[in-house]
Amino acid sequence: MKWTGYKIVHREGDHAVSLATGRDNRRSVYSLKPGAILQGPTYLGTSKAYAVDYFSTGSENPTDPEEMLLTVEYDDRDILKGNPDEPDQLTGGAEVIVRKCRLKSADSLRKEQTTGKEASMEKLSSYLDRIADALEERGFLKEAFELDVISNTLDLMTTPARASQREIMEELGFASQYIKKTSPQVAMQAFASYWGSEHGPALYEIARQQSLSGPSQPLVQKWDAALQKAKRAKATGLPPQPAEADPFLSPAERAQTKKPVAPVEDPVFTRG
Repeated sequence: MKWTGYKIVHREGDHAVSLATGRDNRRSVYSLKPGAILQGPTYLGTSKAYAVDYFSTGSENPTDPEEMLLTVEYDDRDILKGNPDEPDQLTGGAEVIVRKCRLKSADSLRKEQTTGKEASMEKLSSYLDRIADALEERGFLKEAFELDVISNTLDLMTTPARASQREIMEELGFASQYIKKTSPQVAMQAFASYWGSEHGPALYEIARQQSLSGPSQPLVQKWDAALQKAKRAKATGLPPQPAEADPFLSPAERAQTKKPVAPVEDPVFTRG
């Protein structure tokens, strides 16, 4: 039986080299010509998501080696270790080691160079992520949650490609952890307040399911689809459902004036 596998490599001229060295402290060299035979032992992912999430460095530094995704075909008689018919729940893939395989295609994973405007927005998104982390550590969950949403929306607007499986899993993981830290009513109101009455409840329910049952591929796919719709609605200027009161505060807390976080005094706000 024939199987399709995926491998992340570095490009060097007209050929590719493995990311890791073998027992002889050397990297394997592969041809990039379709139909070429890659001699093993060769480590493969049985899905694109598995290969990218577990083997790619995700580096955006233009001086780093260019990463490529090799799509290969192998026979089950050449499997040395692993079972391609037993994928994990998150990536729909697994790792196998094969004796040899045949190259079908080679695709670059390098992102297109961004414009000055896109670079500025990506930098702003990075700052927002740092601020959100600091606020979350200090207990400002509402502010951290909203800054993360804004940061993710900026990423969507500046990056045409869909988020990686790992990024989607991280977004859903953050949302489910947020639900665990707050009451169901507060969390539901927060989602509806930010995403609106149309998208907020759907996102809340998916994150709530993960907070109860743990991560799974179906939930990740549902979250991705629902979040893309919500982000597009927000990016096009559709107003969110207004909240009658701050859902993150108790009645006693609402009666008090919360001292704002002073950016000048907080090192996370400085550019360092």
